[in-house]
Amino acid sequence: MPSPAAQLHQHSFELISIHEALLQDAPRNRAFYQALSQQVTAGSSVLDIGSGTGLWAIMAAKLGAARVVAIEKDSLMCGIIRRLAQENGVADRVTVMEGLSSAVDLGGETFDIVLSETVGHLIYDEDIVEVMMDARSRFLKPGGILIPQHVALFAAPLNLGLSGEAYPHGLEARFDSFQALSLHRPLAYLDKSPFTWLGQKVELTQTDLRTCTGRPDLTQLTASWTLADTIALDGVAVWAEMQLSDDLTLSTLDTPSWSVTVYRLAPFTAAAGQLDYKLEILPETNAWTGTLGGQTQRLSPAIAATQMVMQSSVAISHLPHLLHPSTEGAA
Repeated sequence: MPSPAAQLHQHSFELISIHEALLQDAPRNRAFYQALSQQVTAGSSVLDIGSGTGLWAIMAAKLGAARVVAIEKDSLMCGIIRRLAQENGVADRVTVMEGLSSAVDLGGETFDIVLSETVGHLIYDEDIVEVMMDARSRFLKPGGILIPQHVALFAAPLNLGLSGEAYPHGLEARFDSFQALSLHRPLAYLDKSPFTWLGQKVELTQTDLRTCTGRPDLTQLTASWTLADTIALDGVAVWAEMQLSDDLTLSTLDTPSWSVTVYRLAPFTAAAGQLDYKLEILPETNAWTGTLGGQTQRLSPAIAATQMVMQSSVAISHLPHLLHPSTEGAA
């Protein structure tokens, strides 16, 4: 067990790394700032949920908002927000509240604008729906503005240049069974330049944060494409798009801080045809199925884990580090 000092150092390192990447994301920064600048007027009140470094709270104040509240759950980041608000000359209009927005009591105060960037790589993995539903009911003035106001999840088949590669690179050996296992691991890409698209994007699901009553069913996400060349198919990419205002949309394809998830597929026997795809985003893991020309592939980290346990000849009950994973290094 690492010492408290070591845990603190690791936590601060992770916080700096995460927020430095966000601050370096110019497309993200410009888009959210434009959305704010369309709505903030002199006298506006703004609530920033999951404030991080306080960038949007500070920019709202710089745009003229009279009252800004930044809610941030991490106490270390709360101190950063206060310091940065001072540096930008807006500390008198930015109030920092520590905690989860669902647990914060603002005494019935409501706001003209509520902003939250709690959008995960697959949209829903940072609870944006629950955050905005709670904010709508407790913090948003009648006729107030949510940023973002709508989110959607898209998918498209692609080539990554992985077709035909064999492990281990640079050596002559047969590692087919491990390579088959590796297909069950989704890939996360911050750099989207290797992508060659093989089909048009298809919407898997969407949520209007202004009216929703819950998150959608994420276990029945489907799409189909007619592919002229399945030999080049390496998998299906899935990404998020956010509507920040009526005329402003931000896609995570265009940002360096949000990753695109690629769910891999092995080459199909048929050289062309209709690819039917299903994605299940489950609480514990993901699972995906591709069917083409009567051939079906079903992949999931859970399948790989089961195969590895079976091949190890060790009962899962004898693997306590899997049943009770360590929290070492957790933020």
